[in-house]
Amino acid sequence: MIKIKEIPVSERPREKAIRNGIESLSNVELLAIILKSGFKGESALVLAQKLLNKYGSINNLFNTNFESLIRIKGIKSAKATQIIAVAEIIKRLINTQLHSGESIKHPEDIAKYFEPIFRNIPQEQFVVVFLNIKNKVIKYEVLFKGGINFSLIDINLIFKKAIELAASKIICLHNHPSGDTTPSDSDIEISKRIAARGEILEIHLLDHIIIGKEKFTSLKQLSYF
Repeated sequence: MIKIKEIPVSERPREKAIRNGIESLSNVELLAIILKSGFKGESALVLAQKLLNKYGSINNLFNTNFESLIRIKGIKSAKATQIIAVAEIIKRLINTQLHSGESIKHPEDIAKYFEPIFRNIPQEQFVVVFLNIKNKVIKYEVLFKGGINFSLIDINLIFKKAIELAASKIICLHNHPSGDTTPSDSDIEISKRIAARGEILEIHLLDHIIIGKEKFTSLKQLSYF
């Protein structure tokens, strides 16, 4: 196994970041900096690569939990805490940006925040963003995840939370892990059902956005509801 000390100084992650800028580093190199050290003869780079191989992507890694991480050879409580701390900072940054006070005017205003979150997640997740009367974000929640059967989505739960938060409007988002953002029949049907319920309760569905790989589709723009 190659140790960090055996790598030319100019190619070590920290030195490379200082010389070329942090954006020049690969995901493995960035993760190695977070880990700081390896384990029993393995460099931080080797351990970082093992983590990415196991979880499949940075996004999946940062969406895991402490218990899962410490089951991995070479990851003790300190390293697991370092990883979940970075993940929490990212989540808080996104929340801060969403709550920056800017009104949501276009689908891309909200999609740009969630595309990095959804990227490479292997299962579908259904998110509801709750907004006030001025289209400013109050809160967002992942309400459903896994193999989503849209016929089983609890619309009552969506609007119960909206009422609790005094939301005037909502935006729904979900991902297509395949990357194809073409709306399915069930995507269209659930949008119509949520919009219809919202009209009755005067909590309007502004959009239902499907997130794919570096692209999104707005069902509202396509006039599906």
